[in-house]
Amino acid sequence: MLDVTRLLLLRELEVRGTLAGVARVRGISTSAVSQQLRKLETEAGSRLLEQRGRSLALTPAGQRLVRRADEVLGILEFAESELDTGRERVHGLVRVAGFATFARRHLSTLILAVGREHPDVEMIFHQMEPDEALAEVAGRRSDVAIVDQFPHIPERVDRNLKRTFLQRDDVIACLPAGTDPGIGVEKLSRLHWVVEPQGTEANAWVKRVCRKLGFEPRVVCESSDLTVHEAMVRAGAAAGFLPQMLLPDGQTDFGLPRLRMPGRPDGEESMWRDVHAVTRRSAVTSPAMRVVLETLTKIMSAQSRV
Repeated sequence: MLDVTRLLLLRELEVRGTLAGVARVRGISTSAVSQQLRKLETEAGSRLLEQRGRSLALTPAGQRLVRRADEVLGILEFAESELDTGRERVHGLVRVAGFATFARRHLSTLILAVGREHPDVEMIFHQMEPDEALAEVAGRRSDVAIVDQFPHIPERVDRNLKRTFLQRDDVIACLPAGTDPGIGVEKLSRLHWVVEPQGTEANAWVKRVCRKLGFEPRVVCESSDLTVHEAMVRAGAAAGFLPQMLLPDGQTDFGLPRLRMPGRPDGEESMWRDVHAVTRRSAVTSPAMRVVLETLTKIMSAQSRV
């Protein structure tokens, strides 16, 4: 009989590519990972791994086993959910991973609302960027990932994950305090800009918008902390794209000059990001998971109507 814990390590190796990467996310030593994978090969009676340069790769047999491992783990998760459904009170732990702007605006409300209605449901939140949060859910180290999706940027697809729409969050192109909103393309190219880090979807989307307007942004700061973006724009140090989720409850405007976009009657471009909750398909029937998702949807849809 194959050991489920070792199957999880094999799946993690497929994602991470190195024993050190698996050890880091699992919180065990590299030698322990290596030992457990060797035992899994013995159990399977097949070679599952092969060296490719500095990384370990799965053999065809290893790849087939990982696909089956996903199915097995999903069946076990469904079974746990069915057992929980028969209980009188909803209970359980739901691990949520999400970006900082979400946490700043909605996390306290979510935790209080779930605790008030379902005191036996425990939540724990880890702040991380969308790509990392998705990997945590796929690797079964988190249960819900709060992620954003930008227009015209290809969606990350995993057949084992399910997306639940939460909110359309308007994004505003804000100019440094005191700047003329009707500034031309030539001057836009000379402005300093603050953006999210290279390699993120947000970075790719901002550069796409700027190039569509006819200029390359002169980036002076890359930061995943959007409060840094807002502070730089308010100080007059840079221009930036600020999501409304940054604003406190009840406030609808940053009070900063907005970039006027050519070709639109109102002079402003309609820009947004969609925010989703991503879960494993095998976990969505869990009563505790349903409680968190339903509460999250209610909180964020109410905020959207403000």
